[in-house]
Amino acid sequence: MCRHCKARAELYDRIKAGQIGDIVAMRAYRMVGSGAFRLRPADLSEVLWQVQRFHYFLWASGGVFSDFYIHNIDECCWMKDAWPVQAQASGGRQYRGDSVDQNFDHYNVEYTFPDGAKLFLSGRLMTGCYSEFASYAHGSKGVAVISTSVHTPPSAASTKGKTSRRMTSCGGIRHPNRIRISSNGTT
Repeated sequence: MCRHCKARAELYDRIKAGQIGDIVAMRAYRMVGSGAFRLRPADLSEVLWQVQRFHYFLWASGGVFSDFYIHNIDECCWMKDAWPVQAQASGGRQYRGDSVDQNFDHYNVEYTFPDGAKLFLSGRLMTGCYSEFASYAHGSKGVAVISTSVHTPPSAASTKGKTSRRMTSCGGIRHPNRIRISSNGTT
């Protein structure tokens, strides 16, 4: 999905050219309101209800981790040009009244790459909490914003230095945080 994005492809080229130096750490956040739902309406069969809400049932999908969080993980691995060799994780679920699904409320994973670089993923499905949807790469010479705002429009940008104050957007449009790509793929 994200690998077809022109802005991220340009960011990948910038990273490979050394603009931010060697990637030493990455952060990915997908912390949004609860995707849980209430009890099945009486007019729907149990199977139809679960098929219509397949992301919430592990028999019908991989759940939110493999259906949603995987996109943040994938775009970070793309920018790193490597796959992790180790993962250490925690997650949990709290009581949510009549909400019914098979997902955890929060996930945290620390991925380690062959060169020792880390990717820290934080995922959360809880209403009323801080929300963020973004991926970042921290290099030895700068920072890259891989994505923000639910991947669309893409927000890929990079900077020299350790802060993101003066970002240069990828994709041909110069804006501090965001580039817009039209539906026909042009900028």
